Amino acid sequence: MQAVWKLIRGFDMVGVGFGFYMVKIDISPNREKEINDGPWMIFDHYLVIISWVPDFIASEVQIEST
Repeated sequence: MQAVWKLIRGFDMVGVGFGFYMVKIDISPNREKEINDGPWMIFDHYLVIISWVPDFIASEVQIEST
């Protein structure tokens, strides 16, 4: 992901289950770029990016459209 997004500095990524990952990006300009630019692809799969919501429960998420 660092190569795809050409990040200036570090980030952390944690799997939260059910095909979801939480990515913490340290530098604000990087965050804006990843959220607003795109579409992003990783290994021929589209990567959907949304801002974190506190009550996120991976097992209960229903994706309605992309």
